[in-house]
Amino acid sequence: MDTLLKVKNIDKYYKGKDGLFQTNKQVGALVDVSLEVNKGEIIALIGESGCGKTTLGKIVTGLVEPTAGEIFYNSKDIAKMTKTERNQFRREVQMVHQDSYAALNPSRTIFDSLKDPMIRHKVVKNKIEARKKLEELFELVGLTPVDQFMKKYPHQLSGGQRQRVLLTRALSVGPKLIIADEPVSMVDVSLRIALLDLMSKMNKEFGISFIYITHDLATARYIVKGGKIGVMYLGKMVELGELEKVLENPRHPYLQALLSAIPAVDIEISRKRRELPLKSVEMPNPANPPQGCRFNPRCIYAEDICEKKEPELVESRGRVIACHLEEKIPKWTY
Repeated sequence: MDTLLKVKNIDKYYKGKDGLFQTNKQVGALVDVSLEVNKGEIIALIGESGCGKTTLGKIVTGLVEPTAGEIFYNSKDIAKMTKTERNQFRREVQMVHQDSYAALNPSRTIFDSLKDPMIRHKVVKNKIEARKKLEELFELVGLTPVDQFMKKYPHQLSGGQRQRVLLTRALSVGPKLIIADEPVSMVDVSLRIALLDLMSKMNKEFGISFIYITHDLATARYIVKGGKIGVMYLGKMVELGELEKVLENPRHPYLQALLSAIPAVDIEISRKRRELPLKSVEMPNPANPPQGCRFNPRCIYAEDICEKKEPELVESRGRVIACHLEEKIPKWTY
């Protein structure tokens, strides 16, 4: 498969705070993170809040500048793109935010909010063409009757309807890659599958690649189907590979702990499943990460080497994993 996006050794550091005061201490939101997205591929990024997955999404879209590292889009370094190439990149790489209300201007109608990006990126020439194209897209995403939704304001729509509007806005400029940041977490459970199916439809019909950011493994497994999954912890990528291979035999203790929190539907599997308690439920402070492996204070398998040396991502069992004890850890049944 052709590589669409390549993220290489990305770091992102912020200045820390001591109470209310800014300090010179650096907080690593992302540390040496690499990722590749192929054309037409869906990748899920999972992890607890504060692990860096949203920061990575913002860096990929160009909303945040990395401290170090490189990002290549269609084999071109985005930091060295010409103005024309940069504008094309901004059009083809779109982001769907978690908070659909905050992502829309409350003082503008839905039509006014959606037509401007299309005209600015020269997808259409005027309001008349914009309306015609939006009518087609509204039908596609299930916002009907079209006229009723065009003239409404964001506060007049439900959370699920606003998320469909955001997906329409992203789709309207002809994207090649969409970063969907927790797109269903603020939507009623009854509507989540419909939105996930809509994104899957966009992937299949238009060949759009997705980076699906979530902390919900169930929705990640539902939407990825044949793609990849990346597991992040405290600013680092700890396991990355094909979804089915990774979930069939999860090797990193952190991923095993995440999976152990999901109730098993089959009672026999529930009885056979080995519990995987953590030493601590609290994530360490990102401003003062543990020495060695960042997961070692919570890992029940941790040994001396885990406290002294940070593991590198290495290929093993059809994926890459950052764990000193990968060969020793028992197999976990999902």
